[in-house]
Amino acid sequence: MHYLIAESLPTATHGAQGFASCHFFVTAMSAAHPIRRIARALSILAMLWVLFFAINGLLPSSDDPPLTRQESLALVLFAIGVCVGFLLAWRREILGGILSLAFLGSFCFWELRHRSIENPLLFLEVFFLPVAAPSLLFLVLGRLCERSAATTAKPVSK
Repeated sequence: MHYLIAESLPTATHGAQGFASCHFFVTAMSAAHPIRRIARALSILAMLWVLFFAINGLLPSSDDPPLTRQESLALVLFAIGVCVGFLLAWRREILGGILSLAFLGSFCFWELRHRSIENPLLFLEVFFLPVAAPSLLFLVLGRLCERSAATTAKPVSK
């Protein structure tokens, strides 16, 4: 729910001005709509990018040597972990954002440590940042929602 609609209360409860001055309590959730939409759209693109990367890595190629079992397992766990984190973030922003960042960070750390990457900074810019962006947006959104839930005024019931 993005808006809390307060019912009209008797004038005696709110003084002479009555309840006319504040019919709607707008929470920070309504302000978070653009962030949520952007994070969800970017998470779909990031999941497609991760799945493309994983499928491309698992398919045999004439240019690259085949992946070892350990590399294949790391790639599959990474793709599943990041995608599950993004899907979870659609409902629970903070938990999903942390999960997807944890899998992404651990895979990037593993990749940089176990493989010879010519330009690690380029790897992080091309791969890590586009996938981490929706996770970070989900974390910001979750924090905004927590903060607004703590400070939002609840309408008085009759």
